[in-house]
Amino acid sequence: MNTLKLTLVSALVLTHLSAANVERSQVFQKLYGVSDTTGIMTTKMAAMGAYEGLREKAGNVQATIDFQAYTFTRPNYFQMHTYFTPKNNKEGKNVPHADLFMMSVDMDLETYQLLFESDVEVNKKWTGSVVYQFEATAKTNQDGRREIVISQQTTVNDEDPVVTRKGKATIEVKNSSILSVSMQKWARRSILNPIGLVKRWDKVFDDKLIVSKRVKTGLALRDEGEVTRAINVEQIYQALSTQKPADYQAVAKQNRK
Repeated sequence: MNTLKLTLVSALVLTHLSAANVERSQVFQKLYGVSDTTGIMTTKMAAMGAYEGLREKAGNVQATIDFQAYTFTRPNYFQMHTYFTPKNNKEGKNVPHADLFMMSVDMDLETYQLLFESDVEVNKKWTGSVVYQFEATAKTNQDGRREIVISQQTTVNDEDPVVTRKGKATIEVKNSSILSVSMQKWARRSILNPIGLVKRWDKVFDDKLIVSKRVKTGLALRDEGEVTRAINVEQIYQALSTQKPADYQAVAKQNRK
């Protein structure tokens, strides 16, 4: 009887998913060996939200992390965006990189849930929605802390004009809440020496966000500004399926009820 009920529930869930989501669910099961994919696919996004804290190496300077989606990105993708406020107007002055103090990691729901809401060891590569490739590992330690390491590098030629091409974020999660985020960034520099022009990677940023509190829950849906936050998996599917402003407004209307 339990098996029959589970089968009926699974079938009901799948009928409410789009064809694309059903296909991704099947691929998810094939790749990662998770038998109850409907359970994975419909769990609440417990670790999502906007977090605030302080930079470990910069006194009382603020840093933030948020999970957010934009109407102008491709469907089914959102970002984990980390930002470290500069400690003064001199920090980074000689490092002309627009993304020096931030790192945006593109991901879909399956990637998020594998990294943040499972206990399995993960080693995964994927291409983001713009110009970056990502590689992530994740494991849960004996004390219950899950350590997620995400590396970022560009998919385009890393010749001049110079931008920050490499980044790494290490995220600690416990009890469905983010505790800290360490971030390092590297830039490609051109060095002239006796043997000619040599390019090397130099570390240009290294600090840690110690989270003090979660100020918002769910996934931020942004158009010209933050429209609303998707606070459950059904709203997230609705918003990400097309990334259209109308879908974001539909979620906002639900939240106003």
